[in-house]
Amino acid sequence: MHKYEYYNDILILKGVWTNSSIPLLLKIIQKSKKVENLGNVSINVQYIIDKYNSNDQSKINYEKHQIIKPVEHSFMMKIIKMQIKLLKKIRLTVAQKEAFKDYFITDFTELGMNSVLLISIMCSVLGIAIVLESYAQLHYLGVEAFTMHFFISFALREMMPIMTAILIASKCVTSITAKISAQKINSELKMLELMNISENIVLKPKWLACILIMPLMNIYALFFSILFGTIAYSTLSNYNLIFAFNHIMEFINMPNFIISQAKSIIFGWWLGLTMCSAGILYEFGTENLGKSVVKAVIYSISGIIIFDMIVMFICTKMGV
Repeated sequence: MHKYEYYNDILILKGVWTNSSIPLLLKIIQKSKKVENLGNVSINVQYIIDKYNSNDQSKINYEKHQIIKPVEHSFMMKIIKMQIKLLKKIRLTVAQKEAFKDYFITDFTELGMNSVLLISIMCSVLGIAIVLESYAQLHYLGVEAFTMHFFISFALREMMPIMTAILIASKCVTSITAKISAQKINSELKMLELMNISENIVLKPKWLACILIMPLMNIYALFFSILFGTIAYSTLSNYNLIFAFNHIMEFINMPNFIISQAKSIIFGWWLGLTMCSAGILYEFGTENLGKSVVKAVIYSISGIIIFDMIVMFICTKMGV
């Protein structure tokens, strides 16, 4: 519990002052000429106290200082800086390498296991829905034999990579972003810096795990969508299930599969980059944790759609 009192234009802090107390501190500190700390304060609170008590000209302008509201339009620049930071090679001790490996395994498992059930259900339902709609439209034209050709091309090249990325963004990227943001707000990443340890030891495993898990989850999603799509087609066309599977194999080709996997890698790169950037965007105030999560979701899904459009435009121009 934070407490304070004034004595001869001196603000005396008592009790516990955490990062969530900073907005109150910025409000009451303007009424005093000096601040004395008699309580337990966080590193960031102590920094503000020291800055305010200093006599140089670099004092913080507290009226204009938006410590819990950083410039929103700078997020894209933050993403670019994050990419440069993540590409830098970091030197780690043996213990730090083990920690890096543990972070990677934990994040890889979290991204995979937390989304397996959701992806299997949604992609199965989506596969059935695409086949039902395709069959209805093509049957009207009398060319329902091309149903699976359309379904396989659409699922491989377009729908499954996008759907998998969006599901992972909404299910897992949000939780990891919240975790990073909480570490930032609680000064855990600041403590790493004070110990001369790069915060990349926490962020880079998450980025790499996201890049590697996406192609695997894409294959997983394709399996369920094709399986249940084939069952739906077999039911509609009264074909034997084995015959339907053999019919499908004629339309699965390597170029479409490579395009699908390439998209997944790009989406994984973008999701990892976005969640790391959004996670460390804010420094103070627990209310900013929600802002970080919202920003991660919005930029992740928007980027997925934009990169998908770019890849398909290139493939169309190349005639692939």
